[in-house]
Amino acid sequence: MTLKTRLLVFTTYFFLLAIIIGAGYAAYDFLNKNFYRAISESNEIVDLQKNITASAIDIEEFNNVLGRLEKKKSGYTDIQAIKDPFD
Repeated sequence: MTLKTRLLVFTTYFFLLAIIIGAGYAAYDFLNKNFYRAISESNEIVDLQKNITASAIDIEEFNNVLGRLEKKKSGYTDIQAIKDPFD
């Protein structure tokens, strides 16, 4: 083999290896962004759901707070509850 042929073979193998490494990195990056991260985040959500459901929620108090907030938003005021300043 001549020097020119050896150089051509070397550069061909070098570029082929660079393409294989680039494709491997692209595949790793794709899998990491789309699958592995989604799986790990879903596991975190399951763990958080276990922590949230373990605490008891007083539904009556919750509905009471929602009712107060709704009155505050609507601007409803009970006319009978307002004291007359002239009395």
